[in-house]
Amino acid sequence: MEKIPSTWIMRIATIIKDNFTMAEILSLTNSFGAEHDIKITYQNPPKYTNKQEVANQNFSNFTPSQMILFLTYLVESKKGTSPQQINELKNEVIAKFSNAQVETTPKIEKRFSKYPDVVEVWDRSIVC
Repeated sequence: MEKIPSTWIMRIATIIKDNFTMAEILSLTNSFGAEHDIKITYQNPPKYTNKQEVANQNFSNFTPSQMILFLTYLVESKKGTSPQQINELKNEVIAKFSNAQVETTPKIEKRFSKYPDVVEVWDRSIVC
């Protein structure tokens, strides 16, 4: 599993902490982590820790693809005090960490269309 370098984690966390409260950072990372099976370091507000550190620690377990999805969610939902700043960050992360390995469902279905048996099994696995 590819990890995001710590310098990028700090950069991302800085922008996120400037756009959200501690409660929002915890809520966003906990819900996204639960949906995408990501281990989240801080699930409750820790004593004597600032929101920069909470964001750093919670983002440290994200892969580049997961971070791109997370930032895309923030941009599409227009959350944060400066959605434009989050959108610029998302574009930088996409440029830095190619998301070529992530395929959308339509692309996978098109590729599997040559193999009808595979499509059927794959469709069943999605439902499970």
